[in-house]
Amino acid sequence: MNRKLPLLFAILVVLVACIPQPSPDKSDVCPVTQPQQPPFSPPIDANYEGRFWYGSSALWTNLPSDGVWWGLPHDDDGYVQKAVFWREGFVALDEPNPALTVSGRKLDASAPTFSFSDATHGWDETGNFMLMGISIPTEGCWEITAEYQDAQLIYVVKVVEER
Repeated sequence: MNRKLPLLFAILVVLVACIPQPSPDKSDVCPVTQPQQPPFSPPIDANYEGRFWYGSSALWTNLPSDGVWWGLPHDDDGYVQKAVFWREGFVALDEPNPALTVSGRKLDASAPTFSFSDATHGWDETGNFMLMGISIPTEGCWEITAEYQDAQLIYVVKVVEER
């Protein structure tokens, strides 16, 4: 009988190992964009606390350090955000409606892409920039792609209603 006990224990261990374990919840995993190494330094003199510059001189933006867009206003179309982009040599007055396009896809579930306004221009202490309003339909992990002329910029943010 003593010889059967270790065998029963071994069988029990094998059976327990075969029971499927619940997979970790991936809904909270979002590979938000991190600062480049070395960090990108745009050819402008501006820094914002809790944010970093991301991209290249051909097209760049400013992202939150934690990768989260939160507290955004929302309406029937979704969460509203202003997407702002800079490009070295862009002159706002020469191109009041730049040929900038922005698209998005949800990485953590299926969802329709977001809607966006026509691009416009602006300027402030950072220089000349392009911007457009986007409406992101749901909270979650979003990959955003901006394209302007020969440049493409892709980044990932997490959209949440509240922290």
